[in-house]
Amino acid sequence: MPASQAIRPPAIAVEELEKVFRIPRHQVQTLKERALHPFRRTEYDELKVLDGISFEIGAGEGGTLMLLAMAAAPEATIISVDLPHGAFGGGYPLWKAIYFRQFAIPSQRMHLLRVNSHVPTTVQRVRGILADRMLDVLFIDGDHTYRGVKVDWEMYGPLVAREGLVGFHDIVQHPPETGCEVHTFWRELKARHAHVEIVADHEQAWGGIGVIETGGIGSD
Repeated sequence: MPASQAIRPPAIAVEELEKVFRIPRHQVQTLKERALHPFRRTEYDELKVLDGISFEIGAGEGGTLMLLAMAAAPEATIISVDLPHGAFGGGYPLWKAIYFRQFAIPSQRMHLLRVNSHVPTTVQRVRGILADRMLDVLFIDGDHTYRGVKVDWEMYGPLVAREGLVGFHDIVQHPPETGCEVHTFWRELKARHAHVEIVADHEQAWGGIGVIETGGIGSD
């Protein structure tokens, strides 16, 4: 594969990292360069931002997973859950897991779970990885139906540390034919919690990121 095609464009604009994951401004340009060029694995020491455990639901093409790994500290743990044959872009083939694992440096721990986030056994597996620790970042980008995103929040929100972040992708209202209903749940949730919205244009009819700033709050 040509070097220019080795890394797909991230699902989130790198500039948004400063707001979403509280990455200092001076590190954003470094991350942008790494998203465009092959990894230089000896240059990760300065990236000590997400010190604990990051967990994404919905891997898709791996763009967000790549950014989480790049933003994570050298000893961090990254967990990804993705449903094979998922209705909203999930279900990467097994061979791609080998590719995804290259996002992490050797001292990081990456767990790729190709399972349904909504079943109790998945929660048990995540709890087993946590081993009594709490999540620092939870990024929900899996089932985009109202029930789906609500279930992910209710099942995994209680696992987030009190100072952690919970992010939701696709909070902008999408066309009905897409089946995306994240915006409906997001409107309910943001009315009860401190939050940040990262949306270039609310009329864009796609994308958008919402972040609940106070973790450890349970599913309320």
